[in-house]
Amino acid sequence: MCRYSNLLNTIVVLLMLTGSALASGILPGDSNAYIQGDQLFYNYYTGSREINAVVEYAVYAPLSLGNSFENTFGEVAEIGDDDWVYAYQIFSNASPDANEISAFTVGLNGGDELPIYIGSIVDTSIPNTTPPSDNYFVQTPPDPPVSAKWNFVDTENNDAGIPNDGGVSDILFFTSPFGPETDYASLMHTRGCTSTLPSPVPEPATLHMLIIIALSLMFRRVACKY
Repeated sequence: MCRYSNLLNTIVVLLMLTGSALASGILPGDSNAYIQGDQLFYNYYTGSREINAVVEYAVYAPLSLGNSFENTFGEVAEIGDDDWVYAYQIFSNASPDANEISAFTVGLNGGDELPIYIGSIVDTSIPNTTPPSDNYFVQTPPDPPVSAKWNFVDTENNDAGIPNDGGVSDILFFTSPFGPETDYASLMHTRGCTSTLPSPVPEPATLHMLIIIALSLMFRRVACKY
């Protein structure tokens, strides 16, 4: 059981490294970020790749934007002294049998994350990035938001989404008064491709992350035992 589990983990890591090598954004290398990295989104349906992309991310603690995005984010949103900034950028791996990316969502727990602002900024280091056609927090009042969403399809301008030939999105971001955990995130075309990315947690972030790590290790030990 453990042998097959370790093999599966190795395959997943290799796929992530392959996808990561194709992306080249600025978020994973920003030393001002609290956490940073990238995540491969890949699925396969009936002989074609529905989604084949990497999402790079960086989470900035309050008052830690430094010179990286302080002025840029500030042009489109008021970043409060207590606000965390969650930033993402989508890199479509060049694949002729994949589809354009029409939407991107990052899950919220539907609790007290209290997201404040959602938007995007142009990445001036990469030419011809794709801006979202709109963005908003998904909710049914009076219930709290359940996700942050950016759409890329604009029928009036004949935009089909982020191109499948290596297209790149603008930098997408939202703010919250709470630090990160991981939550479900999806890239969409006809079907969705789901993985996990950083998202706010309405509790002390460090303690919560330590609990998650401890439970994960415990689960792995139990799984290997049986």
